[in-house]
Amino acid sequence: MNRNIFNKSETGWPQDVIPKLIGVVNSEISRKYVKGFYIGRTTDPKRRYDEHGCDMMVLLYKTDSDENAVTVEEDLIKRFTSHDKCRNEAESAGGGIPQKENGGIVYLCLFCDKSDQEFLMRLLEEAK
Repeated sequence: MNRNIFNKSETGWPQDVIPKLIGVVNSEISRKYVKGFYIGRTTDPKRRYDEHGCDMMVLLYKTDSDENAVTVEEDLIKRFTSHDKCRNEAESAGGGIPQKENGGIVYLCLFCDKSDQEFLMRLLEEAK
């Protein structure tokens, strides 16, 4: 299976990286081919990509600290949960899943109009 997982992950203290991550999320979700998005946290991006059935995943943040990952995930979810394209149902991190199962990688799943020319060009560009 071909997975479109792009690593744009930042590392560091949440207060230092959150402003940049907000910009990354804004940029990604504002693309016209993005029809929906989900912000989450995992130890296994490939598994979550498959479980969500998304068209594209952007890795946003990596850390060894569960506490820092929760902070980043919660901040991003709170900032974007009211966006009309947001598919997060829970307004807090974890989506009701125990913390230890979620991991230190914060990701953005994108659900896209796969017939859109811009989407296809993005995939070609990222593949280079």
